[in-house]
Amino acid sequence: AGQISQCYSSGRVVGATDVGGLIGSSSGAVESSFWEVDTSVRVFSAGGVGRYSSQMAEAQTFLDAGWDFSGNPGQGVDPVWYMAGLQPRPVLLGTGHFSVNAQSSPGGGVIEPGQGVYDYVHGTVLTVQAQPDPHYHFVSWSGSIVEQGWLSDPNVAATSLQVLGHGHLLAIFAIDRHTVTIGHADHGKISEPKESSGVYAYGAQIPVSAVPDDRYLFSHWQTEGAVVVDHVTNPNALIHVLGDGAVYAQFVLQTKAYIPDPSLRAAIEAALGTQDVTMTGMKALTRLEVPDANVFDLTGLEHATHLTYLDLTGNDIIDINAISALTELTTLGLAQNRIVDCSPLAPLVQLDWVFLDDNRIIDVTAFAGLKKLTLVNLNNNRVNSIESFAQCPLLEVAWLNHNQISAISPLVDLERLGWLSLIGNPLDNVTGQQWTMLKQTVEQKNLGKILHSPFTFVQ
Repeated sequence: AGQISQCYSSGRVVGATDVGGLIGSSSGAVESSFWEVDTSVRVFSAGGVGRYSSQMAEAQTFLDAGWDFSGNPGQGVDPVWYMAGLQPRPVLLGTGHFSVNAQSSPGGGVIEPGQGVYDYVHGTVLTVQAQPDPHYHFVSWSGSIVEQGWLSDPNVAATSLQVLGHGHLLAIFAIDRHTVTIGHADHGKISEPKESSGVYAYGAQIPVSAVPDDRYLFSHWQTEGAVVVDHVTNPNALIHVLGDGAVYAQFVLQTKAYIPDPSLRAAIEAALGTQDVTMTGMKALTRLEVPDANVFDLTGLEHATHLTYLDLTGNDIIDINAISALTELTTLGLAQNRIVDCSPLAPLVQLDWVFLDDNRIIDVTAFAGLKKLTLVNLNNNRVNSIESFAQCPLLEVAWLNHNQISAISPLVDLERLGWLSLIGNPLDNVTGQQWTMLKQTVEQKNLGKILHSPFTFVQ
């Protein structure tokens, strides 16, 4: 005997034959109660009313049986039952008060009702509102309250919530992101970053590098929008992202001459009478003498395009590429250096006198086009062929001592050759016919001075 009221069962029921779909004996009174037909695998019960799962998920099934889902707020009476969730069934509230825990990710906060744990009566509808910090934005709400479907719209910062049970709510924020374009004007390029534009978080620092074309200089960074460059006149800088914006590298035609060698720069400054040496100003130079000054780098000398006389004897020069631009040179002194490659002399077709003694030169092919050459000094090098001098019709004096020359026939047809010195060359390899030709040349041109060479003519 006994009484059961406002109960339900869900699931398989196993018991004595007189036990219904609920609990207790069929001899007791079972009122306003239900058992779930689908899950109990029973079609009859001595107690309660059988309902299918779909009916058990509807509050009206229980409301019709007198179950209290509303209470009496005016009298301070809370509801006894509530239903919620993806597969709802009645839940006994007890006191009818539930806690809501509202929190946020970094970058903002919950301003309504505030961050923390709050207690509400079942069914209460309230507004929740999230507010981002500066340079952040609201993304969405998450948490068990969202999963239960109690929040009106989880994708807006201010929305409504119906309290149907305990739950937590998290406001999610993200830092603002901005589009930054990085470009350049003519006469240069950007070497870093590789992409010309991108999306960056607020406060990001983007390393950027600009490289000018030849004969141009980096000038400055030009900015647009909400971006800042830490050193606007430095080609290697940092962009600070404060919003959408653009940064462009600017270049200008180089005016000041870049002359890294201190001795060469000092000599040029002295010759020009100024420390403000510009590329244009260097065109005023016609004569420059820098002997025995430890010069090792000729960079910048290429701007002195009107030089006719250049003396760099007794220095430490290896690379003479800068000289190739000095096409008005007539006299060039580069003796006593460390030059191996003299090919940059090829364009200097106005050369008359060239001094390259005491270097390390092997190949003199560059002399083939120097049609105005009258004097050359290549003593103490490593020259092994003088065929190129056959194409120097005005050659009068040739100092070729202490090289590796064995064939002298290229000199035979030089009608103006009046001085030839070949001391210290392997002339013992010269054939009798070559000696005969040279002897005839000496006799015809009165090259008496050739006797400085340690050999005698033989027939």
